[in-house]
Amino acid sequence: MADYTDLAHLMADYGEAGMVRRFDALNIKNLLDLQAELVHLEDELAQTEIRDNASGDPDRAELRFSVYKLKESAYPTTTINGRSISNVGRSYRNEAVLQYLAMRNITLPTANDVSVLRDWMERHGDVSFPDGREATAFNVKEDLLSLAPQQIDKNGLSWLIGEVLVPL
Repeated sequence: MADYTDLAHLMADYGEAGMVRRFDALNIKNLLDLQAELVHLEDELAQTEIRDNASGDPDRAELRFSVYKLKESAYPTTTINGRSISNVGRSYRNEAVLQYLAMRNITLPTANDVSVLRDWMERHGDVSFPDGREATAFNVKEDLLSLAPQQIDKNGLSWLIGEVLVPL
């Protein structure tokens, strides 16, 4: 029975066998959660600005024009406002969006590559994963991504025969 080390060596030695799940739905849910958090922070910030403007205090009304004054302010409501601005910086993970988009552009493994990996796993009695559920990661072909760049050295006819008409 193979283990993680054997599987890692296979993927390192034969690049086309290197593939992992991208967890597309889970990543999109994460982006939706971040978006929802931002919607609430945006609303909180807008309500605080309305209160500051309606306060009748010119210093408080001016806070929306100066981040420095906002951060230095002693007004209790501006603490909420300042917290909202800093939370936006922490919670809105532009990196998460960029990483997701980059991941979506990674080449998908070919049907042949997935078949080769599954055959190897079956020949080796599957892989001894610490938690049996981990083996199911390779069962969702549509959610796999290739860790190796695909070779495009085949002409169209070779590709058609090898990948479509006679996949392994």
